[in-house]
Formats: sequence, structure tokens, C-alpha cells
Amino acid sequence: MKEDERDRINNINRYVKEISELLPYPSSLKNNLLKGLRMDIQSAMEDSKSNNPSMVFGSARDVAKNFTKSQEWGTERAGWWTRIAAYLIDMVILGFFMLFYTGGGILALLALFVPIDQLSEFFASSWNEPIAMKLDLTFLEVIVFLTVLFFIFGSTILIFFGYLVMLERYYSATMGKKLLKLSVVDVSGIKITWQQAIVRNLTKIFGGFLPVDVILGIILEQQNPEKTQRQRGFDILAETIVVKHA
Repeated sequence: MKEDERDRINNINRYVKEISELLPYPSSLKNNLLKGLRMDIQSAMEDSKSNNPSMVFGSARDVAKNFTKSQEWGTERAGWWTRIAAYLIDMVILGFFMLFYTGGGILALLALFVPIDQLSEFFASSWNEPIAMKLDLTFLEVIVFLTVLFFIFGSTILIFFGYLVMLERYYSATMGKKLLKLSVVDVSGIKITWQQAIVRNLTKIFGGFLPVDVILGIILEQQNPEKTQRQRGFDILAETIVVKHA
């Protein structure tokens, strides 16, 4: 095999692999379809002067978008109640984490300023006074206490946000969605980008805005059911949808 031909085949394999990684569907569904796509690309590349498929067909993301639109993946738009159930499962999972991580962190912080044998007396005493006064801290100790407390709560929020964003970015689903066979995808049907994952989860960080986001989506769905079917307001903004697998 000539070196140019070997390079072309290797480039095609990498290109198809990149396309495959953008398709959040079971391998049993997409492998055979991708074999056909690989053959089509290889056939077209034989007549091309370039060994780089992206120079001929465009970016893998663009090809994946066009490819997935032409296929039947056995999915449908997820209903509101199923999505709410998935969200509640995620909140239970994250609630247990926060209980141990945040609660444990606060107890560890208190243990730095209150002797172990006095902790029970500390919790039993009056809580009408500020905690800094209750602990009888110096100014420097107050600064240290508040800094560590801020870190504990700040890192909890980051982990909460990271759980939603990272799992949806890399696996197209959180644990709650996975259990209910849901996936978050771009409106074209491929995996979402970092930007999309961040935008669609912004209202979940500020929980009070999430119901407003859902209600806005329902209102917009009533006005244009074909275009905005079962999308929250920030789903529409991020150009994402949630689908249910068969």
C-alpha cells in the first residue's frame, strides 16, 4: 500500500471516529450506518487530490449534523413530566452529596475552632448571636473562618454546576436522565458543546428561576408547537432538546 493511500485511510478513520463521538446513540444503532458513511467518504476521497477529509467535506461536526438528520434513531422529544422526574432524581443524588460534603466540611471547620469535647455544648447553646461571637473568635480567626466557609459553599455550587454541565457535555445525560433513558442533544441531534451545556443549565443553578424557565418554554410551545416542542426557555436559547430513547 502506498504511503499516500495509507495516510488517506488513516485520516478517514480518524474523521469517521470523530463523527461517531458526536453521535450520542448506542453503538448497535450507529456502527452499521457509519460503515456506509466511511465507504462513501473513501469513495469520494479517491477522486480528491487532498488526503484530509475535512478539506473535502467540511468539519466533522457539520457532517455529523447532516448525517444524523437523515437517519432514524428511535428517539422522540421527552415529555415534561419525564424531564421533571429526571431532575428530581438528580437533586436527590446531589442532595446526598451536599449532605456529606458540605455538612462534613462545616463540621470539620467548626472542629478547628471548637474542641471536640465541647461540640455538643456548642450546638446546644443559643443561636441568637452571630456565629463569630458564639465561637468567640479573634478578627483574624473570623477572616479565616469566613474564607474557608466561603470556599466550602463556593465549591459546592461549582460541583453542582459541574455535575450538570460536564455529564451533559461528555455523556449527553446526567444520572437522572440516564436512568430514564433521556439524552440532551443539539437541535440537529448531535452532542452539545460546552457553551450549550452551560447556557441550558444556568437557571438550574439559581433554582428560583427554573420554574419560570419551564413556564416560558410551555408558553412558547403553545405559540409555536412545531418549532419549540417541549423546550425550556434556555433550551431554546442554547438550541438544545431532550430526547427519550426507545
